[in-house]
Amino acid sequence: MIASTQNVYFRQMKTLADSAAARREQGKTLLDGEHLLEAWLAGGRVLQQILVADAEMETYWQTRCPTVPVQRLAPHLLSALSPVKTPTGVMALVEIPVSSCSARFGVLLERFHLPGHGNGDDMRNHCLQSRRQPRALIAESKCYRIG
Repeated sequence: MIASTQNVYFRQMKTLADSAAARREQGKTLLDGEHLLEAWLAGGRVLQQILVADAEMETYWQTRCPTVPVQRLAPHLLSALSPVKTPTGVMALVEIPVSSCSARFGVLLERFHLPGHGNGDDMRNHCLQSRRQPRALIAESKCYRIG
């Protein structure tokens, strides 16, 4: 278990969590929460590494994804990586997908929030009202095909 903020691995993950430029440069990002990890897997995508805060989660994810390395971090370290106020105790390192669809343009939202809305679901409606409508929109692990 990693328990120090001085740990090299933690510092690498912290840089990735805090810097959009680092995410773009490395082509990787962190997903936070079991629901996002499950959605990622359901979409046929691969988790590169799983980060957990307790032994129960570690055992679950080692069983769920036996070929994916699972790294346990002290809860305060995992919280420091999380973009949410109430972390769930599990995150994953993933490659940022490169779109293979023939959309005119697409949108990948990071930390997107509409006032009064939790996860940006209404973004689809905003795009539909736009003059330049995308054919695909990715919002908080959901992919919408429009038009």
